[in-house]
Amino acid sequence: MASGIQLIKAQLEELRRKHPYLYIREDKDSPKISGTIFFEDNGARCKFDIEIVFSKDYPTVIPLVRETKGDILKTYHHNGDYFCLETPFRVWEIFRQDETLLNFVDNLVIPYLAIFIHFQGGKVSPREHAHGAKGVLADYKKRFNIDDDLVAFKLLRILAERKYRGHALCPCGSGIKLKKCHGMAIFNIVVDDRFKKYDFMQDFLQIAIYLKKTDVIDNYSECRAEKVLRYIEQIKKNPQKKWNY
Repeated sequence: MASGIQLIKAQLEELRRKHPYLYIREDKDSPKISGTIFFEDNGARCKFDIEIVFSKDYPTVIPLVRETKGDILKTYHHNGDYFCLETPFRVWEIFRQDETLLNFVDNLVIPYLAIFIHFQGGKVSPREHAHGAKGVLADYKKRFNIDDDLVAFKLLRILAERKYRGHALCPCGSGIKLKKCHGMAIFNIVVDDRFKKYDFMQDFLQIAIYLKKTDVIDNYSECRAEKVLRYIEQIKKNPQKKWNY
């Protein structure tokens, strides 16, 4: 199976049939695709200059993308120099449905740019969500169909520790077994091959830091454990590193 630069070149042909003004540059560190992207939004013709940056391990590692003309300030949904396209899990979910550049551009990059256009015009897109841990938590609450931050956090812990037990009591406090309560949403993720390599623990620890700041989990014993607190401190010191629990 092709990977890396060979796969990028092959997928670029498909991408350029729809977005012909994107070109590849074989940088010594990593390949890049740059150029102008055009799309329609509510009948208006929109364009942005972008650069897509790849790891040599593409498509295992999802690309990064940035705008190159300075039309989008970094104060708007960025992680460093690059777009924060969606919550990490949502990015993974969309890209793993079809690991192609066309899917990446059409279903992640263009929606991000369209939401920015709405933001710039003073409108709130229904697809807009909070940035950082708050947005990550909101995404899981929606997936688990739960309003309570701590309950969503407890449910996420099941994914983070890869310990789905359908006969255990649901963490929501209903007294009902997990599989008959909020467990179906978790089970559907557990059995989906797309998510077997997703790092739920990274999301869990990021949310733990956020909830600790809001005092939501101060009395939640699992998050006062020495191991969890140690990893929280490590993430605070080096938030860009991928930490394993």
